[in-house]
Amino acid sequence: MTNTDEVSQPVASDEQTDPRTVEERVAALFDDLLAERAPAGGAATGFPATGFPAAGDFFERGGNSMLAARLVARLRREFDVKVSIRDVFRGRTVAAVAQAVHDRLGAER
Repeated sequence: MTNTDEVSQPVASDEQTDPRTVEERVAALFDDLLAERAPAGGAATGFPATGFPAAGDFFERGGNSMLAARLVARLRREFDVKVSIRDVFRGRTVAAVAQAVHDRLGAER
């Protein structure tokens, strides 16, 4: 279990409307999940602490269906929205998944 699991809080409502904030949070979740999969001492993504790139493909960088399911659970908890595994498989990138989250934030409010 990572610190993200232990301390994750939903984003404040004013931040939820900013697509850049949503994308940053989604990138952090991608990075956290893929880093958990990396060997000890190494980052799975190979990217610096600034985060997962918006165009980086979750599955090409080591993601799989189990990690996608965990990502969906974290997205739901982090943003309090109903995203699906289909959103991750279709979107694949931070930018596309963040857009799906952002679209649902607007639809569910």
